[in-house]
Amino acid sequence: PPMARVMLRAFHYCDGFDAAGKPIYDWDSPRMKKLYRLLDYCQKRKITVILGEWESPRDNGELADKALDKLQPLGMGENDPRWHRLIADCLEHLLDEKHYTCIKYYNLINEPNGSWSGVADFGRWQAAMKSFHAELKKRGLLKQISLIGPDACQIEDSWWLDFTVRKCASLIGLYDLHLYAKPGDGECDGV
Repeated sequence: PPMARVMLRAFHYCDGFDAAGKPIYDWDSPRMKKLYRLLDYCQKRKITVILGEWESPRDNGELADKALDKLQPLGMGENDPRWHRLIADCLEHLLDEKHYTCIKYYNLINEPNGSWSGVADFGRWQAAMKSFHAELKKRGLLKQISLIGPDACQIEDSWWLDFTVRKCASLIGLYDLHLYAKPGDGECDGV
């Protein structure tokens, strides 16, 4: 494929913070090793990667391995500077240390419009995007990666795209929506 959408969560590489507030990283965790194999595949084949977070770190709705998520008790939300720091540190690791040039876009939150999302509010998503964009800009990462959004799903929420174009154009490098194909009839339908 020309493009791959790859989702992860900050607890895949961070076990929390030490007493001084410094993140405790495990760049060789089993989940990160799986990520590296996938990114190696994409890198070798020149497949563009959209990397992103599954959801806000306080949200563990469909999380199968809740015991592994050591960030959950910290109560970080989508606009928490600690979360943005973790993601930006991960991007620096992947882009600058691991030298993955296939990662071109970052999606801060999967389907932020959905009632199942820990965000489910355009204003909250927009605030998180502004804050995260500022973190990437401060580190000079926007020279290597762009933000993608709004990543909304469900046809009735396509207004998120219009709002993103009107209110977040300076933050976004690529706009996206996604719909789910209905089995059997070839039509698209929301989740």
